[in-house]
Amino acid sequence: MNTPGRIQIHGAGIGELSESDLERRAQEIARMDGRNAANAVDRARAREELLHAGPPPAPEADETEHPVRLWSEAAGSAGHQAPRIGPEDEESPVEQLFNEGLEEAERDQRLSACEDQDDQ
Repeated sequence: MNTPGRIQIHGAGIGELSESDLERRAQEIARMDGRNAANAVDRARAREELLHAGPPPAPEADETEHPVRLWSEAAGSAGHQAPRIGPEDEESPVEQLFNEGLEEAERDQRLSACEDQDDQ
């Protein structure tokens, strides 16, 4: 149970809100704003944060603008199948990779043959 004025850590109450807790939080707020000393606005903000801890409630979704649909509901449109487009060239991707590998192997052989002739 969340009682205003009670401080909780992981759901376990650690006591009532004290003036030292309030002043400590006001000092933190002042330092975050670039000031050395807390003022009345910092203390009011600290009191509000400590008394009403937790995130603000989420705004309700406006179903008139974007109706909410459950994941289990089927989609309204089944869509259509896109036409199948083949490769632009007649060579399949596997054949293309194979031929590139052959060309690279031939190039490596020619380079190593040139290096062997230069060494002799």
